[in-house]
Amino acid sequence: MQQAQKSFYQHLLTLGISLFVAVGLGWFLGQILLLLAIALAAWLAWYISISHRLSNWLISDSETKPAKFQSPKYLRTALNINQRRVTTQSTEQQEKFSALLDATDAFPEPLVFIDAAFNLLKFNPAAVNSLGFDQHNIGASVCDALKQAEFTHWLESRGLEADHLKVTSPVDNNLSFRVQLLKYSEDQYLLAFTDITKIQLQSQIRHDFVANVSHELRTPLTVLNGYLEVLKADLTDPNHEVFKNLYKQTVSMNDLVTDLLELARLQDESGSPKTITAMVDVSLLLNELSQTATELSLDQHKIDYSIDKTLIIPGKKRDLKSAFGNLIANAVRYTQAGGDIHISWVRQAGAAVFEVVDNGPGIDSSDIPRLTERFYRADAGRNRTQGGTGLGLAIVKHVVEKHNGRLEIESQAGTGSTFRIILPLAKI
Repeated sequence: MQQAQKSFYQHLLTLGISLFVAVGLGWFLGQILLLLAIALAAWLAWYISISHRLSNWLISDSETKPAKFQSPKYLRTALNINQRRVTTQSTEQQEKFSALLDATDAFPEPLVFIDAAFNLLKFNPAAVNSLGFDQHNIGASVCDALKQAEFTHWLESRGLEADHLKVTSPVDNNLSFRVQLLKYSEDQYLLAFTDITKIQLQSQIRHDFVANVSHELRTPLTVLNGYLEVLKADLTDPNHEVFKNLYKQTVSMNDLVTDLLELARLQDESGSPKTITAMVDVSLLLNELSQTATELSLDQHKIDYSIDKTLIIPGKKRDLKSAFGNLIANAVRYTQAGGDIHISWVRQAGAAVFEVVDNGPGIDSSDIPRLTERFYRADAGRNRTQGGTGLGLAIVKHVVEKHNGRLEIESQAGTGSTFRIILPLAKI
């Protein structure tokens, strides 16, 4: 810095001497103002030339000064100091980044660095062991290395369709990972893999246990239900009320087993996704469900429909009937007698939309994020009184995901609820 200041003062001295000489020569010739103006114009032209060349260099990608860069010494000194500082900072950042890259080698989970074209730049030893990557993969597409169409599609969307994706190892199908895409520079990304094999195994064990127990319970429950139905039919039996209550509880238990088996089936099918090609006429499906809704309502609600009979979609009829039926049944169960329920199936914004709107007691906004959890009850007492297994919305969620749709819930306590399923139209 002191050297730059010293050069600046020397430049001022040179400028002052040149102007003094111009004034002296002008006095000698009797043209002081003319000679002074010529000297100032010469200095100004020189400064403009230097400024132009300097600005061109600063906005260019060149890291070295142009040849014959005749600038004031103080300016050259300042530029040299600044360039050394930038070089030092760049070197320090590069060293830190190299140290960070070296640290990834000790990370137990696979980390993969790719460019904007999805070509492999670097990966840690965990990626070698778990994903089978080797040095031959450097420069090649990570999609070719993993060989999974779903991963390729997700990566091409830059992770916008979902913040993470489940993939299996190309060298060991028993290894499962959750992968996230993280952008760390303008054209470079990090693929962070997390091993979820143990979590999936534990989840599968729980799933199998529930499914097996449900299967084992179904037969004895059916038999017990049959006997109790006969016993409660005898109105003269002194134990009539007891048999009636027992029958009601076995029906609830049977509904629970049915929903557990339905949920287990949907989870099994979600593990091996297939392209849905069958077309479903939803208007016919809703005609069947309207009869069920009428029976469940016992004429205590005003139910109206708005159905587009020309709107058909690709899907699985059994699953859609289960999802739509659950939403309709919930509206009937939890809307007070005399309440209004509106059911619609329409085309909106390039999608098929199924909507159930009621003016029931509504749901507190804090409960909405958890409604699709198994057995979650926003009002436990009210649910037990009015029926329901606590699995209906969990089933709806799985069906919607299976059909590449989304579930929207709008509600506030005391103002009713809106449940909306948005599904993709058929691709023509």
